[in-house]
Amino acid sequence: MREKITHGILLRKVFLANDDGVLEFFTNDYGKCSLFVPKFARSKKKINEIDFFRLLELEIFEGRNSKRLKTVTTKSLFHGFEKSYELNQLGFLWLEILNKILPEEKESLAFFSQVVSIFGYVESIAIEKIEVFFWVKIFNFLGIFPRFDQIQTDVFFDPMDCQFFSAARPKTLKITNLSRQILEFLRRNDVESLNEKQELFSDENLKEVLSVLLEMKKYHI
Repeated sequence: MREKITHGILLRKVFLANDDGVLEFFTNDYGKCSLFVPKFARSKKKINEIDFFRLLELEIFEGRNSKRLKTVTTKSLFHGFEKSYELNQLGFLWLEILNKILPEEKESLAFFSQVVSIFGYVESIAIEKIEVFFWVKIFNFLGIFPRFDQIQTDVFFDPMDCQFFSAARPKTLKITNLSRQILEFLRRNDVESLNEKQELFSDENLKEVLSVLLEMKKYHI
């Protein structure tokens, strides 16, 4: 049994009948983990502090069979999700996706840092661009996002098998050369690079790219 301090993002709250709570977090040390919070519903301080779209510092007591949250402090706020109803709803969708794809208690420090960076840029990057970037990094984390520099031209792509073809087949999507280059750029780069070069992406190509990513979502999430 020990105590540990880590950072995390709240994914889900569950209130129990006896005022206790169970909270799902994405943390830099444990990956996704569940923390027990005794008498959570009675603690106004914890209820006010433990909220969505914040980077939280968590002090955790590790018992034999469970982890218990001792204290919590807000390190930073992701203000971008408060800019509009659309961004707020998108944020909760992202939390739902993360809760679904992250394995239990498997450290993924690099991906945690990536998600924190994406959340921090929501206010600066146009919603269509940040949404596309998020999905690329999700599929890359799952290990199913291919290299889009394998073919240097227009290509037909199967979103279920993640394979490329030179001619159309059932269920394949045509990806123009420019959209293919955008997908490869997003795969290779971080959100800071996207912020610097976001004006290079046209609405037409972003629409095409997003349609490909959402088709992948149907088969893989």
